Amino acid sequence: MGNIAGFAVSILFLMTGLGLSYSNDPNLLRYNIFVLQSSNVVLECNHEANKGNKWEHEGKPLYVGRNQLSPHLNKTTSLLPNYSLVIDHVTLFHEGLYKCIRDSKTAMEYNLTVEVIPTIYITINGTKDVTDKIFYEESIVIARCYVLGAKPEITLKWVVNKSEMTPSSAECKRNNNKTYDCEATLVTKVRNTKGNITCMGSGLTSFGPLYTSVNLSLSKKRQSSSSKWPLILMAIVPFVCAIGIVVYFLSTQRTVWSQGNAIQSYCSEK
Repeated sequence: MGNIAGFAVSILFLMTGLGLSYSNDPNLLRYNIFVLQSSNVVLECNHEANKGNKWEHEGKPLYVGRNQLSPHLNKTTSLLPNYSLVIDHVTLFHEGLYKCIRDSKTAMEYNLTVEVIPTIYITINGTKDVTDKIFYEESIVIARCYVLGAKPEITLKWVVNKSEMTPSSAECKRNNNKTYDCEATLVTKVRNTKGNITCMGSGLTSFGPLYTSVNLSLSKKRQSSSSKWPLILMAIVPFVCAIGIVVYFLSTQRTVWSQGNAIQSYCSEK
């Protein structure tokens, strides 16, 4: 996995990426919340009374009073004394609209969005797990950045020696579990003595940018001619073999023709 800045495992009693909106009812508060998968979150209600209170998730009863009614969330949710809702180890199943209701009126609404930190890595000329790489002068560098299992979709960009560069190609595809796999390719030449290629990803509201880097070193000498000979031989051997076959075939035909002419001359003399 690539280097990821600011990694956080859990968020306890914290509403991350909080956005507040108002409805026509001045007493109703609506929040858009973005949290990381596997974190913990508290949705506040601030109603101490047990009777007349209710929590709903996606329009279905979650708690009535302090009685839990949702079997698929029963092991991951609980209530505080003030009737705030605690969600432990958030997963994609916890996404959706939550309502805190008192006396048949909605007092608080939360639209919960779960984000997933992906795996991110770079390959250099097809090789994975590269931290330092040496290239010959004028060599072509093909860098590919892979982001696997992201939510939401991640936007990728390349930074070469602190200068942002447009990817040669970039695409994302959605998986069945609502996550995304993204890939970006960069084809370039690094002519400096030393350099750095960084792939950066953005798009997570509740998390900082993702990044992974590779340090490149440039050889001061061009690739030696001796190291090129194997490649040259591999290229010309098939042609030499083909020419040899043709020469052998022609020489064989000439021998047959010579023998035929000798027999014909002998017969004529007789």
